[in-house]
Amino acid sequence: MNRIIRTLTVALVGALVLAGIGASVAADLTPGAKDAQVMNARRENRILTAFNLEPRLHAYDLTVIVDGSSAALGGIVESDVARDLAAQLASGTNGIEHVDNRIRVDSGAVPRKRGSTELKGG
Repeated sequence: MNRIIRTLTVALVGALVLAGIGASVAADLTPGAKDAQVMNARRENRILTAFNLEPRLHAYDLTVIVDGSSAALGGIVESDVARDLAAQLASGTNGIEHVDNRIRVDSGAVPRKRGSTELKGG
């Protein structure tokens, strides 16, 4: 019984510490910086959604990082056509003026199977 209480106490304290760190980081951001982060996240999600809706791209594990009006693309695809299509979709996203296409082409790249529910952990 004491072991369970100790485990729950440690978990609760850890959660409170993490919540405090997150709150202090959020408090350090100016309203303008918070707005910029939200806008960057929205643009990233729009680009990733476009990739997921495109049959020639949805199976690849592509990444997007948006900073203002610039988007950096990453990942591996099996053709130049897929690489160029990803850049075209990103550049067509509202608010994106520059695309840094770092997607690599590897003819041996294996796309994920459609409907894969594999979760990636860190």
